[in-house]
Amino acid sequence: MQIPANLALIIHQARYDIPLFAEELLGIKLHTGQKRFATNSKQKVNTLVPANRWGKSVYIAVKHIHSAFYKTGIGTGNMKSWLRADYKTVNLGPKMENAKVVGDYIQAILKSAFPIPQPNGSVQNNECKIGWFLEKVDSTPPIEIHYANNAHTLIRSTRDDQGDSIQGKKFGYASYDECCRSLHLEVEVKSNILPRLSDYNGTLDLVSTPDSEGGSSLVYFQELFWKGGGEGHPVQPGYYSQEGSVYENEFISKRAIEELEKALDGDPLAPQILQGKFVITGDICFPINEINLAKVEMLAVTPYIEGHRYIIGTDTAIASDDFSISVVDWTDLSNIYVSKFSSKKGNAMPPELHLQNFIDIFDHYNQGDTCEHWMETFNGESAMWYNMMPDHIKMKTKLFGSWRPPGFVKVTGVIDKKEKIILALRKVLSTGRFKYSHAHKKITEQLAVYTLDKNKEKNNAEYFSHDNNMRNNRKVKALRTKFGIDRKSTRLNSSH
Repeated sequence: MQIPANLALIIHQARYDIPLFAEELLGIKLHTGQKRFATNSKQKVNTLVPANRWGKSVYIAVKHIHSAFYKTGIGTGNMKSWLRADYKTVNLGPKMENAKVVGDYIQAILKSAFPIPQPNGSVQNNECKIGWFLEKVDSTPPIEIHYANNAHTLIRSTRDDQGDSIQGKKFGYASYDECCRSLHLEVEVKSNILPRLSDYNGTLDLVSTPDSEGGSSLVYFQELFWKGGGEGHPVQPGYYSQEGSVYENEFISKRAIEELEKALDGDPLAPQILQGKFVITGDICFPINEINLAKVEMLAVTPYIEGHRYIIGTDTAIASDDFSISVVDWTDLSNIYVSKFSSKKGNAMPPELHLQNFIDIFDHYNQGDTCEHWMETFNGESAMWYNMMPDHIKMKTKLFGSWRPPGFVKVTGVIDKKEKIILALRKVLSTGRFKYSHAHKKITEQLAVYTLDKNKEKNNAEYFSHDNNMRNNRKVKALRTKFGIDRKSTRLNSSH
């Protein structure tokens, strides 16, 4: 194909200039915020928190076209080999409807069908000068856009497979739109996305509006945002972060922005919607930024230290719930930290092994006789686990919950209810005194999903479902029989 000299010059100049590429070749002008992100988002991981109407999906579409057009990451020393080389970019979304938006924009831009608002209120389509670059589109999932130089853009959802659909492929550029709504963002980024970018030294753009429903994915997104310098944190190598303000978009009329400001007057989400600030609202119990401050680079397990005081908390379980054991060192109240954390599915191993694991942990941290045990007794099987424990642990055990063994005297004035314990943890978390290892991802997950509304506690949803309760009750009954626990007295039979 013969390309006019003036167009060939622009193509040459735009290789490392995305705003020039967009304006001169695609017929789309980027606003100041988009230009700033295009210039600076050249790190391995780039995070963007955009305001409403910032134009994030349009920008991502432009970058995919640019990456595919130049096959960024592949040298052009041998043009024939360069043209034959298979090259891919990928746009991900937690759901297909999230991911598909970018694919639709790519097609509209290359077909000169992208609507651009005009100052007089009318709309005019862009004038793309490289429409020939679009070869064909596979419009039914798996959606794939094919270009004239053997480059391709894949449109994929991560909802069901945590990004497994891109395994075995290599990409020059990856974007993840609305990544906060993912269920497993950290696993997807570390295990499935970043390794796929290594061959071409590609980059990843994570773009999302903070959403309290994101749980641990939101926590991870903020962590990456901080690593890129977000919210005043020091920039770490390989990361870049940017807030996207609606005021950067000079293509939105002043009147439209004033109307938006008026509509959002007094709304706590106004800074997020207008300025791209990292704002979290909702009924989450533990603030996301405080969770991230509590995660530190420390050993996953800190062995017993002579003279230190420990509290071991257990949340017992059977079936598919988690049997969790937390060891907290509270010797220095200005530096409270998790020494050990164990969480295994109740049905992952026999009850005897769960019990032995707990006894081993307790005995290790009770070497100086300075260890207490706190046990939750709201669930149906907790009585069984309590009665299975050795007497030397029972003597060190405090119960919180609805169940008490016969003769157990309730001590007033102590934290013996779940609400009080949650409030105490929230207070100590807010002071920055509570720390745990970054390796304990389960702690992050549990803190991130715990809500103030008991009816919405996602971490308890499975346990409180009717079907699961029926299964749990049957298993508890079977285990009571196995270990000789009388249902009425909840005491071990003498033979045991």
